[in-house]
Amino acid sequence: MCAATVAAVLGCALPTMAQDFLTYNVTVPTDGLTQLEKELAAPGSGVQQVSWQGLDCGGCGDCDGCQGGCGGCGNCGRGGCGGCCDWREAGTTPGLYVGFELVWVKPYFRNQSAYYIDYNQPDTLAVTSFDTNFDVTPRVWLGYTTDCGLGVRARYWQYDHSTPGKSAVSTSDYSLMAVCATDVFYGFASTNGVGQTLTATHGLELHTFDVEVTQDFNWWRTSVTLGAGVRYVKMQQDYTATVYGEALIDMISLSHGFEGAGPTVAIDLRRRIRESPFYITAGARESILFVRAGQDMYEDYWGYGDHQLSICEEIRAITEIRLGVEYRRQMAYSSTLIVRGGYEGQIWHDAGGPNFDSGDLGLHGFSLGFAFIR
Repeated sequence: MCAATVAAVLGCALPTMAQDFLTYNVTVPTDGLTQLEKELAAPGSGVQQVSWQGLDCGGCGDCDGCQGGCGGCGNCGRGGCGGCCDWREAGTTPGLYVGFELVWVKPYFRNQSAYYIDYNQPDTLAVTSFDTNFDVTPRVWLGYTTDCGLGVRARYWQYDHSTPGKSAVSTSDYSLMAVCATDVFYGFASTNGVGQTLTATHGLELHTFDVEVTQDFNWWRTSVTLGAGVRYVKMQQDYTATVYGEALIDMISLSHGFEGAGPTVAIDLRRRIRESPFYITAGARESILFVRAGQDMYEDYWGYGDHQLSICEEIRAITEIRLGVEYRRQMAYSSTLIVRGGYEGQIWHDAGGPNFDSGDLGLHGFSLGFAFIR
Protein backbone atom coordinates (compact mmCIF):
# COMPACT_ATOMS: atom_id res chain seq x y z
CA MET A 1 0.00 0.00 0.00
CA CYS A 2 1.51 3.33 -1.08
CA ALA A 3 2.05 6.20 1.37
CA ALA A 4 -0.43 8.42 -0.45
CA THR A 5 -3.19 5.86 -0.02
CA VAL A 6 -2.35 5.46 3.70
CA ALA A 7 -2.71 9.17 4.22
CA ALA A 8 -5.99 9.27 2.36
CA VAL A 9 -7.48 6.32 4.21
CA LEU A 10 -6.40 7.51 7.65
CA GLY A 11 -7.48 11.06 6.94
CA CYS A 12 -10.97 9.83 6.02
CA ALA A 13 -11.33 6.93 8.45
CA LEU A 14 -9.91 8.25 11.74
CA PRO A 15 -12.44 11.05 12.31
CA THR A 16 -15.25 8.61 11.49
CA MET A 17 -13.88 6.03 13.91
CA ALA A 18 -13.58 8.65 16.64
CA GLN A 19 -17.21 9.62 16.15
CA ASP A 20 -18.31 6.00 16.38
CA PHE A 21 -16.32 5.49 19.61
CA LEU A 22 -17.82 8.59 21.20
CA THR A 23 -21.31 7.40 20.28
CA TYR A 24 -20.76 4.30 22.35
CA ASN A 25 -19.34 6.33 25.36
CA VAL A 26 -15.77 5.18 24.81
CA THR A 27 -13.14 7.75 25.77
CA VAL A 28 -10.62 8.39 22.98
CA PRO A 29 -7.43 10.42 23.53
CA THR A 30 -7.95 13.01 20.85
CA ASP A 31 -4.57 14.56 21.59
CA GLY A 32 -3.02 11.25 20.49
CA LEU A 33 -4.81 11.43 17.20
CA THR A 34 -3.65 14.99 16.70
CA GLN A 35 -0.04 13.98 17.43
CA LEU A 36 -0.31 11.07 14.96
CA GLU A 37 -1.65 13.35 12.25
CA LYS A 38 1.24 15.78 12.83
CA GLU A 39 3.79 12.99 12.58
CA LEU A 40 2.27 11.65 9.37
CA ALA A 41 2.21 15.14 7.85
CA ALA A 42 5.80 15.96 8.86
CA PRO A 43 8.21 16.48 5.91
CA GLY A 44 10.53 13.73 7.08
CA SER A 45 7.82 11.07 7.51
CA GLY A 46 7.78 10.10 3.83
CA VAL A 47 3.99 10.53 3.69
CA GLN A 48 2.57 12.87 1.07
CA GLN A 49 -0.62 14.77 1.71
CA VAL A 50 -3.27 14.56 -1.02
CA SER A 51 -6.59 16.34 -1.51
CA TRP A 52 -9.89 14.62 -2.00
CA GLN A 53 -10.30 16.23 -5.43
CA GLY A 54 -9.56 13.61 -8.09
CA LEU A 55 -9.26 10.80 -5.53
CA ASP A 56 -9.93 7.26 -6.78
CA CYS A 57 -13.06 6.36 -4.81
CA GLY A 58 -14.26 2.76 -4.91
CA GLY A 59 -12.04 1.77 -7.86
CA CYS A 60 -14.04 3.95 -10.26
CA GLY A 61 -11.27 6.22 -11.44
CA ASP A 62 -11.46 9.98 -11.19
CA CYS A 63 -14.82 10.90 -9.74
CA ASP A 64 -15.75 14.23 -11.20
CA GLY A 65 -17.80 16.31 -8.81
CA CYS A 66 -16.42 14.44 -5.76
CA GLN A 67 -16.23 17.11 -3.13
CA GLY A 68 -15.62 16.84 0.58
CA GLY A 69 -14.35 13.26 0.56
CA CYS A 70 -16.00 9.95 -0.20
CA GLY A 71 -19.11 10.90 1.75
CA GLY A 72 -20.50 13.09 -1.02
CA CYS A 73 -20.96 13.14 -4.76
CA GLY A 74 -21.67 16.63 -5.97
CA ASN A 75 -25.22 17.51 -5.00
CA CYS A 76 -26.86 14.29 -6.18
CA GLY A 77 -26.60 12.34 -2.95
CA ARG A 78 -25.99 8.99 -4.61
CA GLY A 79 -24.31 7.41 -1.61
CA GLY A 80 -20.73 8.53 -2.13
CA CYS A 81 -18.40 8.96 -5.06
CA GLY A 82 -18.23 5.24 -5.63
CA GLY A 83 -22.00 5.20 -6.15
CA CYS A 84 -21.75 8.10 -8.55
CA CYS A 85 -19.12 6.37 -10.64
CA ASP A 86 -21.02 3.10 -10.57
CA TRP A 87 -24.11 4.94 -11.79
CA ARG A 88 -22.24 6.46 -14.73
CA GLU A 89 -20.46 3.22 -15.61
CA ALA A 90 -23.78 1.38 -15.60
CA GLY A 91 -24.76 3.12 -18.84
CA THR A 92 -26.86 6.12 -17.86
CA THR A 93 -25.63 9.43 -19.25
CA PRO A 94 -27.30 12.73 -18.33
CA GLY A 95 -28.25 15.16 -21.08
CA LEU A 96 -30.56 15.67 -24.04
CA TYR A 97 -31.03 12.59 -26.21
CA VAL A 98 -32.77 11.77 -29.49
CA GLY A 99 -33.12 8.43 -31.24
CA PHE A 100 -34.46 6.70 -34.34
CA GLU A 101 -35.22 3.01 -34.73
CA LEU A 102 -36.32 0.66 -37.51
CA VAL A 103 -38.75 -1.96 -36.19
CA TRP A 104 -39.19 -5.06 -38.37
CA VAL A 105 -42.23 -6.96 -37.07
CA LYS A 106 -44.88 -9.41 -38.24
CA PRO A 107 -48.51 -9.48 -37.03
CA TYR A 108 -50.30 -12.53 -35.68
CA PHE A 109 -54.07 -12.79 -35.22
CA ARG A 110 -56.11 -15.24 -33.20
CA ASN A 111 -58.71 -15.00 -35.98
CA GLN A 112 -57.15 -14.26 -39.38
CA SER A 113 -59.39 -16.09 -41.87
CA ALA A 114 -59.56 -14.70 -45.39
CA TYR A 115 -62.46 -16.91 -46.59
CA TYR A 116 -64.02 -20.37 -46.22
CA ILE A 117 -64.21 -23.22 -48.71
CA ASP A 118 -67.47 -25.15 -48.50
CA TYR A 119 -66.99 -28.60 -50.06
CA ASN A 120 -70.05 -30.40 -51.45
CA GLN A 121 -68.78 -33.99 -51.16
CA PRO A 122 -68.28 -34.60 -48.32
CA ASP A 123 -69.89 -31.70 -46.51
CA THR A 124 -66.67 -30.06 -45.15
CA LEU A 125 -65.78 -26.47 -44.37
CA ALA A 126 -62.09 -25.41 -44.64
CA VAL A 127 -60.52 -22.10 -43.65
CA THR A 128 -58.04 -20.15 -45.77
CA SER A 129 -56.00 -17.64 -43.76
CA PHE A 130 -54.09 -14.54 -44.78
CA ASP A 131 -50.32 -14.81 -45.23
CA THR A 132 -48.79 -12.08 -43.07
CA ASN A 133 -45.20 -10.91 -43.49
CA PHE A 134 -42.59 -8.68 -41.86
CA ASP A 135 -42.75 -4.92 -42.43
CA VAL A 136 -40.20 -2.24 -41.51
CA THR A 137 -41.70 0.63 -39.52
CA PRO A 138 -40.20 3.73 -37.83
CA ARG A 139 -39.97 4.60 -34.15
CA VAL A 140 -38.52 7.86 -32.77
CA TRP A 141 -37.93 9.21 -29.27
CA LEU A 142 -36.75 12.40 -27.59
CA GLY A 143 -35.89 13.02 -23.96
CA TYR A 144 -33.79 14.72 -21.33
CA THR A 145 -32.15 13.35 -18.16
CA THR A 146 -30.72 15.50 -15.36
CA ASP A 147 -27.50 14.77 -13.47
CA CYS A 148 -29.56 13.18 -10.72
CA GLY A 149 -31.40 10.79 -13.07
CA LEU A 150 -34.82 12.50 -13.26
CA GLY A 151 -36.03 13.11 -16.80
CA VAL A 152 -38.81 13.26 -19.37
CA ARG A 153 -39.27 11.20 -22.53
CA ALA A 154 -41.56 11.17 -25.58
CA ARG A 155 -41.80 8.27 -28.02
CA TYR A 156 -43.81 7.65 -31.23
CA TRP A 157 -44.29 4.45 -33.26
CA GLN A 158 -46.31 3.92 -36.44
CA TYR A 159 -47.13 0.61 -38.14
CA ASP A 160 -48.89 0.29 -41.51
CA HIS A 161 -49.37 -3.23 -42.85
CA SER A 162 -51.23 -4.46 -45.91
CA THR A 163 -51.72 -8.21 -46.18
CA PRO A 164 -51.35 -9.75 -49.65
CA GLY A 165 -54.81 -10.51 -51.03
CA LYS A 166 -56.15 -14.06 -51.16
CA SER A 167 -58.42 -15.27 -53.97
CA ALA A 168 -59.98 -18.50 -55.28
CA VAL A 169 -62.41 -19.61 -57.99
CA SER A 170 -65.49 -21.69 -57.21
CA THR A 171 -65.91 -25.08 -58.87
CA SER A 172 -68.51 -27.82 -59.02
CA ASP A 173 -66.86 -29.38 -55.97
CA TYR A 174 -66.99 -26.40 -53.64
CA SER A 175 -68.28 -22.87 -53.12
CA LEU A 176 -66.56 -19.93 -51.42
CA MET A 177 -67.77 -17.74 -48.55
CA ALA A 178 -66.40 -14.77 -46.63
CA VAL A 179 -67.78 -14.07 -43.14
CA CYS A 180 -67.61 -10.96 -40.93
CA ALA A 181 -68.80 -10.88 -37.33
CA THR A 182 -68.77 -8.49 -34.38
CA ASP A 183 -70.46 -8.42 -31.01
CA VAL A 184 -73.35 -6.53 -32.62
CA PHE A 185 -73.87 -7.82 -36.18
CA TYR A 186 -72.98 -10.54 -38.68
CA GLY A 187 -72.69 -10.73 -42.47
CA PHE A 188 -71.22 -12.73 -45.33
CA ALA A 189 -70.56 -12.79 -49.07
CA SER A 190 -70.47 -16.00 -51.13
CA THR A 191 -70.32 -17.47 -54.61
CA ASN A 192 -73.53 -18.95 -56.06
CA GLY A 193 -72.19 -20.64 -59.17
CA VAL A 194 -69.19 -22.20 -60.89
CA GLY A 195 -66.35 -19.99 -62.12
CA GLN A 196 -66.92 -17.08 -59.74
CA THR A 197 -63.90 -15.46 -58.05
CA LEU A 198 -63.76 -14.45 -54.40
CA THR A 199 -60.97 -12.05 -53.39
CA ALA A 200 -60.23 -10.95 -49.82
CA THR A 201 -57.89 -8.15 -48.64
CA HIS A 202 -56.89 -6.80 -45.24
CA GLY A 203 -55.04 -3.77 -43.86
CA LEU A 204 -53.76 -2.96 -40.36
CA GLU A 205 -52.66 0.42 -39.00
CA LEU A 206 -51.25 1.12 -35.51
CA HIS A 207 -50.12 4.33 -33.78
CA THR A 208 -48.68 4.78 -30.28
CA PHE A 209 -47.44 7.99 -28.67
CA ASP A 210 -45.99 8.01 -25.13
CA VAL A 211 -45.15 10.96 -22.87
CA GLU A 212 -43.64 10.03 -19.52
CA VAL A 213 -41.47 11.00 -16.58
CA THR A 214 -38.37 8.84 -16.08
CA GLN A 215 -36.03 8.11 -13.20
CA ASP A 216 -32.58 6.53 -13.59
CA PHE A 217 -30.76 4.78 -10.77
CA ASN A 218 -28.18 2.08 -10.23
CA TRP A 219 -29.03 -1.35 -8.80
CA TRP A 220 -25.91 -3.42 -8.28
CA ARG A 221 -24.00 -2.93 -11.53
CA THR A 222 -27.18 -2.51 -13.57
CA SER A 223 -28.62 0.79 -14.74
CA VAL A 224 -32.39 0.97 -14.27
CA THR A 225 -34.79 3.42 -15.90
CA LEU A 226 -38.36 3.59 -14.64
CA GLY A 227 -40.99 5.45 -16.63
CA ALA A 228 -44.60 6.43 -15.97
CA GLY A 229 -46.89 8.59 -18.03
CA VAL A 230 -49.67 8.62 -20.62
CA ARG A 231 -50.03 6.68 -23.88
CA TYR A 232 -52.18 7.66 -26.86
CA VAL A 233 -53.13 4.80 -29.17
CA LYS A 234 -55.02 4.26 -32.43
CA MET A 235 -55.78 0.94 -34.12
CA GLN A 236 -57.62 0.42 -37.43
CA GLN A 237 -58.31 -2.78 -39.38
CA ASP A 238 -60.03 -2.92 -42.79
CA TYR A 239 -61.30 -6.11 -44.44
CA THR A 240 -62.98 -6.43 -47.85
CA ALA A 241 -64.21 -9.51 -49.75
CA THR A 242 -65.67 -9.35 -53.28
CA VAL A 243 -67.31 -11.99 -55.48
CA TYR A 244 -67.07 -11.45 -59.23
CA GLY A 245 -68.55 -13.30 -62.18
CA GLU A 246 -68.97 -11.19 -65.25
CA ALA A 247 -69.68 -8.32 -62.85
CA LEU A 248 -69.76 -7.68 -59.12
CA ILE A 249 -72.12 -10.20 -57.53
CA ASP A 250 -71.55 -9.86 -53.81
CA MET A 251 -69.35 -7.78 -51.49
CA ILE A 252 -68.80 -7.34 -47.77
CA SER A 253 -66.44 -5.04 -45.86
CA LEU A 254 -65.67 -4.57 -42.18
CA SER A 255 -63.74 -1.70 -40.61
CA HIS A 256 -63.14 -1.86 -36.88
CA GLY A 257 -60.74 -0.23 -34.44
CA PHE A 258 -60.35 2.00 -31.42
CA GLU A 259 -58.73 5.26 -30.32
CA GLY A 260 -57.99 6.57 -26.85
CA ALA A 261 -55.44 7.07 -24.09
CA GLY A 262 -54.47 5.80 -20.67
CA PRO A 263 -51.65 5.30 -18.15
CA THR A 264 -48.46 3.51 -19.13
CA VAL A 265 -45.51 2.25 -17.07
CA ALA A 266 -42.14 1.02 -18.32
CA ILE A 267 -38.85 -0.40 -17.06
CA ASP A 268 -35.53 -0.52 -18.95
CA LEU A 269 -32.43 -2.40 -17.74
CA ARG A 270 -28.83 -2.05 -18.96
CA ARG A 271 -25.95 -4.20 -17.71
CA ARG A 272 -22.40 -3.50 -18.88
CA ILE A 273 -20.36 -6.45 -20.18
CA ARG A 274 -17.16 -6.19 -18.11
CA GLU A 275 -15.19 -3.09 -19.19
CA SER A 276 -16.33 -3.20 -22.82
CA PRO A 277 -18.56 -0.58 -24.51
CA PHE A 278 -21.32 -3.21 -24.90
CA TYR A 279 -24.38 -3.63 -22.69
CA ILE A 280 -27.07 -6.26 -22.32
CA THR A 281 -30.51 -4.60 -22.35
CA ALA A 282 -34.05 -5.60 -21.48
CA GLY A 283 -37.31 -3.70 -21.19
CA ALA A 284 -41.03 -4.08 -20.58
CA ARG A 285 -44.07 -1.82 -20.84
CA GLU A 286 -47.72 -2.14 -19.85
CA SER A 287 -50.50 0.23 -20.91
CA ILE A 288 -54.15 0.36 -19.85
CA LEU A 289 -56.25 2.28 -22.35
CA PHE A 290 -59.71 3.81 -22.21
CA VAL A 291 -60.87 3.91 -25.80
CA ARG A 292 -63.73 4.66 -28.12
CA ALA A 293 -64.26 1.57 -30.27
CA GLY A 294 -66.23 1.25 -33.49
CA GLN A 295 -67.34 -1.36 -36.04
CA ASP A 296 -68.56 -0.43 -39.53
CA MET A 297 -69.92 -3.18 -41.82
CA TYR A 298 -71.23 -2.79 -45.38
CA GLU A 299 -72.81 -5.47 -47.59
CA ASP A 300 -73.67 -5.18 -51.29
CA TYR A 301 -75.57 -7.95 -53.12
CA TRP A 302 -76.32 -7.28 -56.80
CA GLY A 303 -76.32 -3.53 -56.12
CA TYR A 304 -78.45 -3.60 -52.97
CA GLY A 305 -76.48 -2.26 -50.00
CA ASP A 306 -76.84 -2.62 -46.24
CA HIS A 307 -74.81 -0.52 -43.80
CA GLN A 308 -74.39 -1.24 -40.05
CA LEU A 309 -72.47 0.89 -37.55
CA SER A 310 -71.71 0.47 -33.84
CA ILE A 311 -69.72 2.76 -31.48
CA CYS A 312 -69.03 2.15 -27.79
CA GLU A 313 -66.52 2.89 -25.01
CA GLU A 314 -64.28 0.03 -23.90
CA ILE A 315 -61.01 -0.85 -22.12
CA ARG A 316 -57.93 -2.25 -23.88
CA ALA A 317 -54.41 -3.19 -22.76
CA ILE A 318 -51.03 -3.48 -24.50
CA THR A 319 -48.06 -5.52 -23.23
CA GLU A 320 -44.53 -5.14 -24.63
CA ILE A 321 -41.25 -6.98 -23.89
CA ARG A 322 -37.82 -6.33 -25.43
CA LEU A 323 -34.37 -7.98 -25.19
CA GLY A 324 -31.21 -6.76 -26.89
CA VAL A 325 -27.67 -5.40 -26.88
CA GLU A 326 -26.33 -1.86 -26.92
CA TYR A 327 -23.05 -0.21 -27.93
CA ARG A 328 -21.91 3.17 -26.56
CA ARG A 329 -19.08 5.36 -27.79
CA GLN A 330 -17.93 8.78 -26.61
CA MET A 331 -17.89 11.30 -29.45
CA ALA A 332 -16.71 14.87 -29.89
CA TYR A 333 -18.30 17.82 -28.05
CA SER A 334 -19.14 15.67 -24.99
CA SER A 335 -21.69 13.63 -26.94
CA THR A 336 -22.38 9.88 -26.84
CA LEU A 337 -23.35 7.63 -29.74
CA ILE A 338 -25.61 4.66 -28.98
CA VAL A 339 -26.26 1.79 -31.39
CA ARG A 340 -28.77 -0.78 -30.23
CA GLY A 341 -30.59 -3.80 -31.58
CA GLY A 342 -32.86 -6.47 -30.21
CA TYR A 343 -35.87 -8.72 -30.33
CA GLU A 344 -39.30 -7.60 -29.16
CA GLY A 345 -42.87 -8.78 -28.85
CA GLN A 346 -46.19 -7.02 -28.33
CA ILE A 347 -49.70 -8.16 -27.42
CA TRP A 348 -52.67 -5.90 -28.16
CA HIS A 349 -55.31 -7.50 -26.00
CA ASP A 350 -58.73 -7.96 -27.62
CA ALA A 351 -57.77 -5.97 -30.72
CA GLY A 352 -59.51 -8.44 -33.04
CA GLY A 353 -58.57 -9.86 -36.42
CA PRO A 354 -59.25 -9.10 -40.08
CA ASN A 355 -62.97 -9.95 -40.09
CA PHE A 356 -63.72 -10.42 -36.37
CA ASP A 357 -63.50 -7.77 -33.66
CA SER A 358 -62.55 -10.24 -30.89
CA GLY A 359 -59.28 -12.01 -30.08
CA ASP A 360 -55.75 -10.76 -29.44
CA LEU A 361 -53.32 -9.21 -31.89
CA GLY A 362 -49.63 -10.05 -31.50
CA LEU A 363 -46.50 -8.65 -33.14
CA HIS A 364 -42.93 -9.88 -32.91
CA GLY A 365 -39.69 -9.10 -34.69
CA PHE A 366 -36.41 -7.22 -34.54
CA SER A 367 -35.25 -3.63 -34.19
CA LEU A 368 -32.11 -1.64 -35.01
CA GLY A 369 -31.68 1.93 -33.81
CA PHE A 370 -29.33 4.84 -33.19
CA ALA A 371 -29.37 7.54 -30.52
CA PHE A 372 -27.27 10.56 -29.54
CA ILE A 373 -26.85 12.05 -26.08
CA ARG A 374 -25.51 15.58 -25.62
